[in-house]
Amino acid sequence: MRINEITIADEPDAWRARGFTIENDRVTIGESFVVHLTGGDGGVTSWTLGIDGLDGLSTCTPRGMNVTVTGPEKPEGATNHEIGITHAGKAIVWTEDTAASVIALQEAIPEFGPPARDAMSTQGTHFAIWPLDDTEVGLEVVCLNPDQGDDIMAAIFFVVEDFDKAVERIGPDNVIPEDVYTGRRRVIIKPGIGVSLRVHFLSPE
Repeated sequence: MRINEITIADEPDAWRARGFTIENDRVTIGESFVVHLTGGDGGVTSWTLGIDGLDGLSTCTPRGMNVTVTGPEKPEGATNHEIGITHAGKAIVWTEDTAASVIALQEAIPEFGPPARDAMSTQGTHFAIWPLDDTEVGLEVVCLNPDQGDDIMAAIFFVVEDFDKAVERIGPDNVIPEDVYTGRRRVIIKPGIGVSLRVHFLSPE
């Protein structure tokens, strides 16, 4: 199982300005997945899940998300980016109820099956994770706000080959100050500069 494509209502030029290579309004993230930039008011408008053995195409809206389900489509080779992205770490869906979202995904897409991890963090945050091909972690569903409303894909983690070089290319003023995430250096692109998701950059393992 893999994410084929994530469609985001951002202008391609905004991502290009941060050091992403754009071809036909698409950003290829190593062998992980493709980001399709359509312009608009920001946010993920839909995403496509590729499942082994499936033919054809169907759509569903588990807890308000627009998801297309089809066969897997692996990007054809890595695209070089000035910021040195190698692959994706994970994609994160925010929800107001993790347990309800797990059930909704399984009912809408039976091939999901149970998450590989379904647990509480040390801070009491409920999360569930399904592994995805060619990502370090996979798809995570997590409740950060019990009053959020519909589920949304709201964050993506990218791994870069040279962390300091990546931050310099993005622009130190364009990222939230560096911290440490699971033992690795991390920055997040600031909101308000045309990249609507919480795009995280991690140093290599």
